[in-house]
Amino acid sequence: SCVASDPLTGYVLSSTPANGTTGVSLGTTTLQVTFNQPMSTIGGGSVLDMGNFDNQIVNVSLGGNVPITNVSYNPNTKTATLTINTADVDWKAGSQYRLRVKNGIKSACDVGQTINVDHLFYTDTQISGQVRHDINANGSLVEADPGIAGVPVELYNGVCTLGVNCPTTNTNAGG
Repeated sequence: SCVASDPLTGYVLSSTPANGTTGVSLGTTTLQVTFNQPMSTIGGGSVLDMGNFDNQIVNVSLGGNVPITNVSYNPNTKTATLTINTADVDWKAGSQYRLRVKNGIKSACDVGQTINVDHLFYTDTQISGQVRHDINANGSLVEADPGIAGVPVELYNGVCTLGVNCPTTNTNAGG
Protein backbone atom coordinates (compact mmCIF):
# COMPACT_ATOMS: atom_id res chain seq x y z
CA SER A 1 0.00 0.00 0.00
CA CYS A 2 1.20 3.49 -0.82
CA VAL A 3 1.60 6.42 1.51
CA ALA A 4 1.40 10.08 0.48
CA SER A 5 4.64 12.03 0.28
CA ASP A 6 5.33 13.58 3.70
CA PRO A 7 5.65 17.40 3.51
CA LEU A 8 8.99 17.31 5.40
CA THR A 9 10.57 13.95 4.63
CA GLY A 10 8.97 12.94 1.32
CA TYR A 11 9.33 9.17 0.97
CA VAL A 12 12.70 9.10 2.77
CA LEU A 13 12.70 7.09 5.99
CA SER A 14 16.46 7.29 6.69
CA SER A 15 19.90 7.52 5.15
CA THR A 16 23.32 6.05 5.79
CA PRO A 17 25.18 8.07 6.81
CA ALA A 18 22.27 9.52 8.77
CA ASN A 19 21.32 13.16 8.34
CA GLY A 20 23.70 15.24 10.49
CA THR A 21 26.38 12.56 10.85
CA THR A 22 29.94 13.73 11.46
CA GLY A 23 33.20 11.83 11.00
CA VAL A 24 32.25 9.89 7.84
CA SER A 25 35.35 8.03 6.63
CA LEU A 26 36.92 9.12 3.35
CA GLY A 27 36.95 5.38 2.56
CA THR A 28 33.13 5.39 2.34
CA THR A 29 32.17 4.47 -1.22
CA THR A 30 28.41 3.96 -0.85
CA LEU A 31 25.54 5.92 0.64
CA GLN A 32 22.11 4.46 1.31
CA VAL A 33 18.62 5.88 1.29
CA THR A 34 15.81 3.83 2.82
CA PHE A 35 12.28 4.71 1.79
CA ASN A 36 9.02 4.34 3.73
CA GLN A 37 7.41 2.32 0.92
CA PRO A 38 8.30 0.45 -2.29
CA MET A 39 9.71 2.71 -4.98
CA SER A 40 9.30 2.71 -8.77
CA THR A 41 12.14 1.11 -10.74
CA ILE A 42 10.92 2.18 -14.21
CA GLY A 43 10.61 5.48 -16.05
CA GLY A 44 11.79 8.98 -15.21
CA GLY A 45 10.78 8.78 -11.54
CA SER A 46 12.69 5.53 -11.02
CA VAL A 47 14.74 5.06 -7.87
CA LEU A 48 17.43 3.66 -10.22
CA ASP A 49 17.73 6.99 -12.11
CA MET A 50 20.80 8.85 -10.76
CA GLY A 51 19.10 12.09 -11.83
CA ASN A 52 16.63 11.63 -9.00
CA PHE A 53 19.63 12.06 -6.66
CA ASP A 54 21.01 15.06 -8.66
CA ASN A 55 23.63 12.68 -10.18
CA GLN A 56 25.97 13.81 -7.39
CA ILE A 57 26.49 14.78 -3.80
CA VAL A 58 27.41 18.43 -3.32
CA ASN A 59 30.40 19.62 -1.30
CA VAL A 60 28.57 22.39 0.57
CA SER A 61 31.73 23.52 2.40
CA LEU A 62 34.11 24.02 -0.50
CA GLY A 63 31.93 23.89 -3.60
CA GLY A 64 32.07 21.26 -6.31
CA ASN A 65 30.45 17.85 -6.30
CA VAL A 66 31.20 14.15 -6.15
CA PRO A 67 29.55 12.12 -8.92
CA ILE A 68 27.22 9.22 -8.19
CA THR A 69 28.44 6.42 -10.45
CA ASN A 70 25.78 3.77 -9.77
CA VAL A 71 22.43 3.24 -8.07
CA SER A 72 21.05 -0.15 -7.05
CA TYR A 73 17.79 -0.87 -5.23
CA ASN A 74 16.72 -3.65 -2.88
CA PRO A 75 12.91 -3.87 -2.95
CA ASN A 76 12.87 -6.11 0.16
CA THR A 77 14.47 -3.43 2.34
CA LYS A 78 13.23 -0.48 0.22
CA THR A 79 16.83 0.75 0.17
CA ALA A 80 18.72 2.47 -2.65
CA THR A 81 22.52 2.14 -2.56
CA LEU A 82 24.41 4.98 -4.24
CA THR A 83 28.03 4.44 -5.25
CA ILE A 84 30.11 7.63 -5.24
CA ASN A 85 33.42 8.41 -6.92
CA THR A 86 35.69 8.89 -3.91
CA ALA A 87 38.65 9.49 -6.25
CA ASP A 88 37.00 12.78 -7.27
CA VAL A 89 38.93 15.94 -6.28
CA ASP A 90 35.86 17.31 -4.47
CA TRP A 91 35.75 14.36 -1.98
CA LYS A 92 37.65 15.99 0.86
CA ALA A 93 38.23 15.61 4.57
CA GLY A 94 36.32 17.92 6.89
CA SER A 95 33.66 18.91 4.35
CA GLN A 96 29.90 18.97 4.62
CA TYR A 97 28.08 17.10 1.84
CA ARG A 98 24.47 17.22 0.70
CA LEU A 99 22.71 14.11 -0.55
CA ARG A 100 19.47 15.16 -2.30
CA VAL A 101 16.49 12.94 -3.06
CA LYS A 102 14.66 15.03 -5.65
CA ASN A 103 11.01 15.84 -5.94
CA GLY A 104 9.49 13.64 -8.61
CA ILE A 105 11.09 10.37 -7.51
CA LYS A 106 8.13 7.97 -7.58
CA SER A 107 6.68 5.37 -5.30
CA ALA A 108 5.63 2.02 -6.75
CA CYS A 109 2.12 3.56 -6.95
CA ASP A 110 3.57 5.96 -9.56
CA VAL A 111 3.11 9.01 -7.32
CA GLY A 112 5.95 11.53 -7.23
CA GLN A 113 7.59 12.87 -4.09
CA THR A 114 6.50 16.51 -3.72
CA ILE A 115 9.69 18.02 -2.22
CA ASN A 116 13.47 17.78 -2.40
CA VAL A 117 14.77 15.93 0.67
CA ASP A 118 18.31 16.87 1.66
CA HIS A 119 20.46 14.88 4.07
CA LEU A 120 23.72 16.47 5.22
CA PHE A 121 26.82 14.79 6.60
CA TYR A 122 30.46 15.67 7.32
CA THR A 123 33.55 13.72 6.34
CA ASP A 124 36.21 12.98 8.93
CA THR A 125 38.71 15.75 9.46
CA GLN A 126 42.36 14.97 8.97
CA ILE A 127 45.64 16.72 9.36
CA SER A 128 48.91 15.54 7.96
CA GLY A 129 52.53 16.28 8.48
CA GLN A 130 55.66 14.71 9.85
CA VAL A 131 57.67 15.07 13.03
CA ARG A 132 61.33 15.08 12.00
CA HIS A 133 64.80 15.82 13.22
CA ASP A 134 65.70 17.43 9.95
CA ILE A 135 68.16 20.22 10.69
CA ASN A 136 71.89 19.49 11.06
CA ALA A 137 74.13 21.53 13.35
CA ASN A 138 75.12 23.61 10.30
CA GLY A 139 71.44 24.38 9.55
CA SER A 140 71.15 22.14 6.49
CA LEU A 141 68.27 19.66 6.02
CA VAL A 142 68.75 15.98 6.81
CA GLU A 143 67.16 14.53 3.67
CA ALA A 144 67.23 10.91 4.83
CA ASP A 145 65.32 11.56 8.08
CA PRO A 146 62.43 9.05 8.07
CA GLY A 147 60.48 10.84 10.81
CA ILE A 148 60.19 10.19 14.53
CA ALA A 149 57.73 7.53 15.69
CA GLY A 150 55.74 7.69 18.91
CA VAL A 151 55.68 11.46 19.39
CA PRO A 152 52.45 12.58 21.13
CA VAL A 153 50.51 15.13 19.08
CA GLU A 154 47.62 17.10 20.52
CA LEU A 155 45.11 19.01 18.42
CA TYR A 156 44.02 22.21 20.08
CA ASN A 157 40.97 23.66 18.36
CA GLY A 158 39.81 26.34 20.77
CA VAL A 159 36.96 24.16 22.07
CA CYS A 160 39.05 22.13 24.49
CA THR A 161 41.42 23.48 27.11
CA LEU A 162 44.97 22.90 25.97
CA GLY A 163 46.07 19.68 27.66
CA VAL A 164 42.56 18.74 28.80
CA ASN A 165 40.11 16.77 26.62
CA CYS A 166 41.88 17.67 23.39
CA PRO A 167 42.17 15.04 20.64
CA THR A 168 45.55 13.31 20.88
CA THR A 169 47.43 10.68 18.94
CA ASN A 170 51.00 9.47 18.50
CA THR A 171 52.96 9.70 15.28
CA ASN A 172 53.27 6.50 13.29
CA ALA A 173 56.48 4.76 12.17
CA GLY A 174 57.03 7.42 9.49
CA GLY A 175 56.76 10.26 11.98
